[in-house]
Amino acid sequence: MTEYHDTFSENDDTQNWFFSASCLQESANNLKSLHPQITSLTLWSDNGAHYKNSSLVIWLLQLEELTGIQLKRFSNFEAQKGKTKLDSHYATLKFALRQHMKEGNNVLCGEDIVEGTKGRLRGTHVYAIEINRGAEPSAAKTLTGISQYGDFGLS
Repeated sequence: MTEYHDTFSENDDTQNWFFSASCLQESANNLKSLHPQITSLTLWSDNGAHYKNSSLVIWLLQLEELTGIQLKRFSNFEAQKGKTKLDSHYATLKFALRQHMKEGNNVLCGEDIVEGTKGRLRGTHVYAIEINRGAEPSAAKTLTGISQYGDFGLS
C-alpha cells in the first residue's frame, strides 16, 4: 500500500537540505506512530537541489537511528520521469483543494490545507511541521563571504 505524508511549514520557506531532512524525519516519525510494525521505507523525490545533495545523503544515514525505520531506497527522478504515482497524488491533492474552494472555503493558511484535504484523499496525511533552524548544523550553512556564483573577477 502506498501512503502519502504531505508536510508544510508556515514559518520557514527556505528549501534546503535541512528543511528536507526535517520533513522526512517528521514524516517517518508519524508513519511509525501510525504503523509501528513498519521497519523500512522507500523514498521518491524529484530532482530538486534540496533533495539531491551531499548533506542530505549523509543525513539519511542517520534516519534509522532517529526514527527506527530503515531507508531501503532513495530515488531521485528527473521531471516527468518515473514518479507518475507521486505526480498523480499531487494532481489529486490540488483537485481536492479546488473542490474545497468551490464549496465556499478559503485556502489561505496551513489549517485551510489540512481542512480542505481531510476525508478527500485516502491514504494521505497532511500536517504542518516546525523547522528548528537552531538545530541546523553550522557546517551545512553557507560560508560567510562565499556566494553560490563565485567571484571570477568579472565586473
